[in-house]
Amino acid sequence: MSKRLLLLPVEGFVSEIAVNELGISMVAFTKDLLVSNVQQSDQGLYQCILSNAVGERSTFIGLVVEAEIDSVITNLDVTVDHENAQFNLKWHLPQTMDYLEADHAMFLLNYYLSDGDYQLSGGSANNVPLRNAHCTSDNWCIAKCCSSNYIFFPRRNYTFQMSFFKTDAIGKITPLSEHVTALSWDGVSEKAMELTLSRTSDETMEISWEQPSINVTNGVIQKYVVEYYKDSESIREVKRRDVLPNSTFCILTGIKAEVIYRFRVIPVTRRGLPSDIYLKSSSNFTFIGHLVESVNKNFFLDIGSLPIHIEQKGTSIIISWEEARKTSNFTSQDPENQAVLIRYAPSDISPLREKAEEGLLINGAMNLTEKFDMSRTYQFCSRLYDGLLYGPDFCRTYRLPPAVFADVFSGLSSGNGLPRPVLCHHRKECRCEPSYEFGDAMRVTWDWPIDDHSADEFIVHYTLSDSIFPEDDRLVIT
Repeated sequence: MSKRLLLLPVEGFVSEIAVNELGISMVAFTKDLLVSNVQQSDQGLYQCILSNAVGERSTFIGLVVEAEIDSVITNLDVTVDHENAQFNLKWHLPQTMDYLEADHAMFLLNYYLSDGDYQLSGGSANNVPLRNAHCTSDNWCIAKCCSSNYIFFPRRNYTFQMSFFKTDAIGKITPLSEHVTALSWDGVSEKAMELTLSRTSDETMEISWEQPSINVTNGVIQKYVVEYYKDSESIREVKRRDVLPNSTFCILTGIKAEVIYRFRVIPVTRRGLPSDIYLKSSSNFTFIGHLVESVNKNFFLDIGSLPIHIEQKGTSIIISWEEARKTSNFTSQDPENQAVLIRYAPSDISPLREKAEEGLLINGAMNLTEKFDMSRTYQFCSRLYDGLLYGPDFCRTYRLPPAVFADVFSGLSSGNGLPRPVLCHHRKECRCEPSYEFGDAMRVTWDWPIDDHSADEFIVHYTLSDSIFPEDDRLVIT
């Protein structure tokens, strides 16, 4: 029995197998063809036909699919190494194979997302040659998966199967093993926490936060890291405290009055903390500045903090809150005595320079018409007043997105001679997609400038969308 496989050259790839009735796929990282989605019903000798614009060339590749039941890998076990973002694999060799023969075999790991999302699984790049496999005399083998050439998403269920390819006088490939499902490793936290700040006593500050959802933490919380430093110091000395995962507050001592401090609380998953460069460049991890006040007899902890929502409309900012908030802890039931104070400031200016606006609680919102700079991160703090009494401060950060995006070739930005920036998802101007065959690289495509056929190279400038550093500009020459 023979089957025909059609290989079609694809620009940017080595080759790719067209879908046929077998549903066979391959690894597109080398010049070698690896047929791995093999079932026991696929036994036979395969003929391979290669074609390009010139013509076709046919060859018998001498690949035999073994269909014997005792040639299948068994007892596949997959565990997760969260810290190193890897899968630990263990399996038992087929009955027909000795561990010494493993040196002449290539083990193939087949994986796909268990929810059946083929596009997210990376298309044809779902077969991994395990080059680090080690087998022992009891015919058990172990290996780790995978290098950065293969994309896996955090906290997703993947299904795994294995086969192996023997490179003797004639190539032989075994059918896939029984499938095994495993949940991939934790990711890192998406952002730092929104904070409630209370001056409880002299030189003491209490910081609290809400338990974040798993969509924010990207995994199981192992601890929280509380970081803070004095904003007035020429050399930043960041102090750190670890907080247990079942706690959502921290009491800091040695906090001086009338001094500006900056605070940040980051959830830590089994994957660990986000990388230093990500913490520095992402606005989601911006420190929150706070001018520590002296202990005041008008501070009343039971009033509680007032969480706020932020929305940008044009050049103004809408701050809203829940106006139907419980007022049982208020000393006054007169709505005119229940006020909200909003303080805000750019997060990247030192020392902290806050502005303030005041409104009534019953209004439920406040419109800030200050001239805000687009693409900049601000911090906003709310405080609830009951007459002269007031509660803790609730603080969060918010990054203002750019106002508009012009066509990538329609004009130059002010002064630097570069095209106006666009985001990758603006498909009409610039199209970006993950380059699954090269790990976490990105493939960027664009339309040739109209009426300009003289360009022989392009320079692609790129930066992190969340970066607050204007000098963080990188380029690629194509």
